Amino acid sequence: VEARPELNGARCTLVGYSAERERWTVRTDGGETLGLRAANLGPVSEGGGGGEARESSASQVVYAVPRAVTFAPTPLAVPARNVRWVDDSTDSPHVPVHAPPLSIAILIVGTHGDVLPFVSLALALQTKGHRIRIATHETHRSLVAKYDVEYYPLAGDPKQLSEWMVETGGTIAGEVLHIKSAKMTMLQEIVTTIWPAVTEADPGDPLKRPFTADAIIANPVAFGHVHVAEA
Repeated sequence: VEARPELNGARCTLVGYSAERERWTVRTDGGETLGLRAANLGPVSEGGGGGEARESSASQVVYAVPRAVTFAPTPLAVPARNVRWVDDSTDSPHVPVHAPPLSIAILIVGTHGDVLPFVSLALALQTKGHRIRIATHETHRSLVAKYDVEYYPLAGDPKQLSEWMVETGGTIAGEVLHIKSAKMTMLQEIVTTIWPAVTEADPGDPLKRPFTADAIIANPVAFGHVHVAEA
C-alpha cells in the first residue's frame, strides 16, 4: 500500500465488503478500521508467514497486507461510518486539467474571522497563476493589503451586521421578529456594490487597474453574488 506504507506487513481482520467502493472493510490489530482493495490483502498463517488462513475467536479470517491475492468476494452490507478508505497514490481516477489564468473575485460580507480563510484561499490561487481580488468591507482593506492581495470595498459595517446577527439568532424567525429599516438599507447598499466589485477598478487604487471577473467566490451573506454571476 503506497499511500500507507506503515500498513505493509500488518495483521487485520476482515469485517465485510463494500461493492460500491470495491474495498474490503478490515480492522487492524491496533483497532483501526480501514477500507482496502483485495489486491492489497493476503491470507497468513498463525505464525505470520504465508499459507493457510486462520480463524479468529469471532470466526473471522485474519489477513495481512503484504502480498496480493485474488478474491471473488460476496458483497456484504457494511456501514461506511468510521471507515477510512486507503488508495494507492497511483489509483486516482482524476486527470489533471489545465486551467488558464483567471481573474477571480472573492466577495465576503462579515467580520475579520470571515475574511481570513478567504485570504488563505486567495494566496493559494495566486500561486496557481490567477489574479485574485477580495471585495469586502472597507474596515478590512488593511488586512487584505497586508497579504498583497488586490482589494475592492463593499458597503456595510461588519460590526453592526454582527450585532444584528446576535440579536436575531441567525434564524428566519428571528429576522421576522426584528425587522429594521436600517438593516434593510445596509443590505441594499452591500448588494449595490457587488456589481462594481467584479467589473470596476478599486477606487482606492492609484493605478486604477481595470478588473473583470472570470469567476466569483462568495460567502452566502453576500447575497448578490449569484445575480452578478448570471449577468
